[in-house]
Amino acid sequence: MPPKSAIPAGYTFLDVETFISKKAYEMVEGLLKQAANRNPDAFDMYIYNGLHFTNAFYFICLSRSTFVIADFYSYAILDLIDKTLTAAHSKITKKDYDEGYYILEALTIFIDRESEWLMCDDDERVEVTNKVYAAAVITLMRALDKDGRLDVIHFPALECFLKGVARWCGEMKDNVGGSDYDLVCKAIGRRLFKDKPEGDVAIETARVEEWINGLKATEQAELRREMKAMQKEAKKPWYAGGKSHYEHSSNPDFVLSRMWKEYKQHLATVPKKPLRGPGNWDITKWTAAQRKTFEFAGLPGDEDDY
Repeated sequence: MPPKSAIPAGYTFLDVETFISKKAYEMVEGLLKQAANRNPDAFDMYIYNGLHFTNAFYFICLSRSTFVIADFYSYAILDLIDKTLTAAHSKITKKDYDEGYYILEALTIFIDRESEWLMCDDDERVEVTNKVYAAAVITLMRALDKDGRLDVIHFPALECFLKGVARWCGEMKDNVGGSDYDLVCKAIGRRLFKDKPEGDVAIETARVEEWINGLKATEQAELRREMKAMQKEAKKPWYAGGKSHYEHSSNPDFVLSRMWKEYKQHLATVPKKPLRGPGNWDITKWTAAQRKTFEFAGLPGDEDDY
């Protein structure tokens, strides 16, 4: 009889630091694949998607190697984020909290890995997207806590999820501002994980080892070197600074119904389709003729300029 796996059924690792449900893992893979199909760089193309546009402006920017932040890709990623947030909102409002959790677990990884969406020229859209994401996460955490299910028994990767949300919030505050939803996650993390039993720590270590042992020998060696380097770095617990009263913050930005209304009001004012090209974010659906206008080969200057 094979030894019992330390990794619970329905869970895996995305990388050595990211323990994740398989449902979220599959969602992340799907989102990343869709993102790749929307990336003009992958097709040797450049597509400006800003609202203030003229053909002269387009070619002047490219010929001068000017970096234009209103990029097609930023908006293409935002479109995926919008759809994923809508799915999460639907699950949460219907009290299907398990599915809502998996969706937000995946989205937390996706918004970080495909962070080009922060570079669009609609600052208000970036801000309100971050706010509604935060409100969804905190509303979900509070609902699960009320149900007595905010724990690793029901959600084995909960600590990794909360840590990921807190880290992302910290980056957002450093770059674009935003509310302190990291402090809420840290407060929850401190309450749940500060006095973690040694047995739980041993199980977590065994999970990582089991996952690494399933990789190729060269990958194992590289990961072990990375882990050794990480262990040498003196770090505070990820939940440091999460004082207990933060968990019950009455910040109105954490009210999902309020933030959803603000979010939808802003989305109603922005285009739903690309402003250039055939009106489909997925470039694999474009014909060769439709792509040609935006290919580097047809633009002034050298490809290296872009």
